[in-house]
Amino acid sequence: MNKLQHPNAGNDVTTSDTFATIGGYDGKENKCLWSLVEKPAGSYPVIEKPDESITHVSNLTIQGSYLFRKTSIYNGSSDEVMIIKK
Repeated sequence: MNKLQHPNAGNDVTTSDTFATIGGYDGKENKCLWSLVEKPAGSYPVIEKPDESITHVSNLTIQGSYLFRKTSIYNGSSDEVMIIKK
C-alpha cells in the first residue's frame, strides 16, 4: 500500500474573474473533500466538485478573500488555499 500524501490545495490565486481553479494532485490513493472556511460577507461561492483533487470554484462575485480547505478523508490532514477576488 502506498503511503498517503498530505493534501495539496495548490497555490493561492488572485483573479478578477467570477471563477477560479484550485487544487493539486495528491496521489491516486488519497481521496479528499473541499470545504469553504472563510468568505466575504454576502457572498455565496460554489465548489463545483468538492470530492475532486482539482476543482473549480464559481460565483466569486464579491471582492475579497475566499479561503478553502482540502481535507484527506483517510487521515484528516488538510491544506488551505486562498482566492483573492479583485
